[in-house]
Amino acid sequence: MRVVLPALLIATPVLAGDIVVPSGIDVELHEAVAEPGDADTPDGLRLRFVAPELKDTQAFGFAQIESDFQYLCEATGLPLAAQEPKKIERIVVSISSETVVFGETAPNIVQYFDAFRIQGDMCVWEGL
Repeated sequence: MRVVLPALLIATPVLAGDIVVPSGIDVELHEAVAEPGDADTPDGLRLRFVAPELKDTQAFGFAQIESDFQYLCEATGLPLAAQEPKKIERIVVSISSETVVFGETAPNIVQYFDAFRIQGDMCVWEGL
């Protein structure tokens, strides 16, 4: 079961408007989704961001935006995870050039993903 966290209920200043990440692109939080775990997977939080500049894959390929994932996990994901009633142990961050319906393929839309586990006040890369 996916639980979408309404943006209005998330009282974190970092979520107001565009977020400028280390690469310099502007990203906007499209959706924050709490995902209950199971026997093999811990409870998680999925953060879905949109950055239209990703359409220019020459200027903004994965190598150019890689550090943005860590930044978004720690600056946005950790504060949201702290607000969840259940302990969130994993955060998946995605950035796409346009909004995409979750679970649907969109071959013409640039999408990048990375996953982290929460360790104290840090996001530790899981190596996707």
